[in-house]
Order: sequence, then structure tokens, then C-alpha cells
Amino acid sequence: MLRTIATISLLGVMLTFGPAAARYPAHVDRVVDGLYVGDAYAARRLRRGYDVVVYAAAEVQPRQAWDVPLLVRAHLSDVPRPSKKMLAEAVRAARVAYLRWAAGGRVLVTCGQGLNRSGLVAGLMLRMSGRSGAEAVRMLRAARGRMALDRRAFERFVREFKP
Repeated sequence: MLRTIATISLLGVMLTFGPAAARYPAHVDRVVDGLYVGDAYAARRLRRGYDVVVYAAAEVQPRQAWDVPLLVRAHLSDVPRPSKKMLAEAVRAARVAYLRWAAGGRVLVTCGQGLNRSGLVAGLMLRMSGRSGAEAVRMLRAARGRMALDRRAFERFVREFKP
């Protein structure tokens, strides 16, 4: 049986549709115990079972609070040169999620494709947990692939971040 899946990138948002869209596997990866990173489709489908969901996509935000104990909205754009205000918002989101994660909670960090903005927030959480910048980047790429944190400004911010 042939399944049709079409994916369109519109302003960095991956939209999937077609007959197989309902069966398209949501993409969530475990970075370390309790910390998961995924794409926007995963956030819509797999949000249950997490204590915190960080939605780090400026262009796509949930209309209402989902049935998770804590939904953190971070309006981050996937741009080559992020503003100081945007980076401060990423740090804020990471701090809120980190507090729950450090207390043993399960955290899902997501954005359009689950690579840069979610990588930025998850990388900051890893830094807050005492990992080095290089280790945080390596762990994210091991979980999400080499395209994770491919925005040099995001990678640099994670590497140089002082918790």
C-alpha cells in the first residue's frame, strides 16, 4: 500500500498532510533521562506523559493550555542572528523547565522541526545542570542528528552560556 505524505516548509514550519498524515510518526528523542526534544507535530500528538511542554516556536503556538501540568510558551524565531530579547526569552523558558526537570519531572521541548530553537532551550537546560557547552551540543546532536543547533549563533550561545 502506497502512503502519501507531503511536507511543506512555510516560514520554518513543517506542515504534513495527506492520507498518511494521521499515521506520520511524531519525532521525539530522549536527550537524557527526563529531557526530550521533538518537532511541532510531536508536540501536538505526544504531549501527554510530560510534566512540562516547552513550545519554542514563535510562528506556531497552541491556542489553549493543553492537558499538561505546565505549558511554557517561548516565542523564538529560527533566525541566523537572534536578538538579545529572544535569547533572554529562551533562558527564561529554560529556567522554568529546568526547575521541574531538576525535581524529577519529564520535559518535552519542541519547535517547528525540533532542531534549533528547541535545541537552544534544551541546551541551556543541560548547561544549567552542570554540563559543559561542548557536552551539551554533543548530547543534542547525538539525540537529534547533526542538524541540531546548526544555527551558529544558537550553538555559540549554548557553548558560552554561564548558568
